[in-house]
Order: sequence, then C-alpha cells, then structure tokens
Amino acid sequence: MPRAIIDDELLDAVLPSRRRPAPYAVHPVRQDDHEPVADLDQRRTAWMRDRGLPVDPGRPVLSCLSESTAVRGVQLWVLYEGTLLQGAVATSLAPALDVQWRQQDGETSLWILDMVTDPSAHDAPGRWMTWWLASAFHRFTCISAVTCHESLARKVAGLHVMELRTDARQTSPHLLRRRTRHVPRLRNFVACPDPVVTVPAHPRC
Repeated sequence: MPRAIIDDELLDAVLPSRRRPAPYAVHPVRQDDHEPVADLDQRRTAWMRDRGLPVDPGRPVLSCLSESTAVRGVQLWVLYEGTLLQGAVATSLAPALDVQWRQQDGETSLWILDMVTDPSAHDAPGRWMTWWLASAFHRFTCISAVTCHESLARKVAGLHVMELRTDARQTSPHLLRRRTRHVPRLRNFVACPDPVVTVPAHPRC
C-alpha cells in the first residue's frame, strides 16, 4: 500500500485501518523539542544551500523556540516518527507577507509561516503535516501559505497537493491554498491531541 497521499479521492484507500498504530505523532512544541528542532533546521539549511536553493533568514520555526522572539499568535507543531523528529511547522492567523487576495465573504485561513522537514526522510513529512493541519483545523476555510520563490511554490503545490495562485497584477508573491476537510481517519496515520489556536481573532484568507 502506498504511503503517499495523492488527493482527496484516494484518501480512504491510502489510510490504514484503525487496528494499526499511527506511525506519526504531532504535538505543540515542548521544551525537550527545542534541541531536535534546531538541529533539524541546521541540517535542512545545509541541504538546501548545497543544492543552491533559497534560504530565508530569521525562520519562524526557530523564533518559536525563544520566548523573547516568539510572536503572539504564532504556534509551532512538531511531527515525530517514533522518536525521530521528521518535521516542524509554524502557523499563524496572519500571513508572513502583507498581501491582498480576493476572497469570498466568511472565508478564514490558518497560515503556514514556515516548514522544516528532515532531508533524509523516507516519506514526505511536509505533506503529512499539511494534511493534518487541513483536517485538524477544519473550522477554517483553508490552510494557506505565501512565498516569493516560484520554484519553491510549484514544488510545494505539487508535493502537498495545494492550489497555486499568483496575483494577476504582479509575478509574486505566490499563494498556496488547501481547502480544509475534517478527516477523522487521518488520526490512524497521524496521532495528535486536539489542536487549540491561541488567538481567537480569525483574519480572512
């Protein structure tokens, strides 16, 4: 059975039965996660630089590890496979860049500010984190991210099965969106506590 989720139609066929233990676990960052997250970010940064990929300074994932630099409303989630940290994702109720997109009334979004994954992971941990967010935060309309790097946007859109949009008035930034859908069976693959957003205000997509 393939481990990669392709799209909504194949979701039920891919997810394991309830009798199987979930190979992944997600939880909000804790003190004992700080060192593994910092190490993961260093390895991922080195991997990207070796391949000539853009690396943004001041990553939100790292700022979440310090109380003095943490931004109100930004939360960090970590994904483990057993005892191995496979990924970390920083989320917020506001986008990382100040952009204006056309939206329908009542739409709300949880924004992915930053995501770091293990470059040696045998699976696609970033995809599992995105799918978990889209299910766990189904009270939002969508999970969104924005980037100025076209190559990165296209890669993430394809790998994480997200819609890619570019503002017609300019070539960047690029908006990535995935509609939310509550998928209870996803807990059979990604075990997690019920997530809580720390800030009640919900900006629109």
